[in-house]
Amino acid sequence: MSVSTKLYFDEDLFNFFGGYFHQDWNVDDPTWEAVLERYLSVEDHKSAELLGLKIGKIIATVTDDTLLFNIMSSEFGCYFWPGSVEAMRTWLQQISNVLCAAAANPPFKRDALKRAP
Repeated sequence: MSVSTKLYFDEDLFNFFGGYFHQDWNVDDPTWEAVLERYLSVEDHKSAELLGLKIGKIIATVTDDTLLFNIMSSEFGCYFWPGSVEAMRTWLQQISNVLCAAAANPPFKRDALKRAP
């Protein structure tokens, strides 16, 4: 019997990952950094910060890398492949860092990617 991952569903995460990292995400943008630039160009800093915090929470809550990868694809509609199941956590942390840095230092757009730790 498998554990249902629906315990982790979050509408904001679903809207972000399903909307920006869908199956054809790389048709819209050449890199994941460009996806974030596009997101930050249309969203306000409070939304970016909330999203960054929610991503951080899911990283901290889900300690198993395979489960985290499965949640990202099945619950949040994320089709980005970071190179390995284990790399998903690192990639998500990078996104969280960028979003939180952008929210702390508006106006964000391109500069956020340079300021994130």
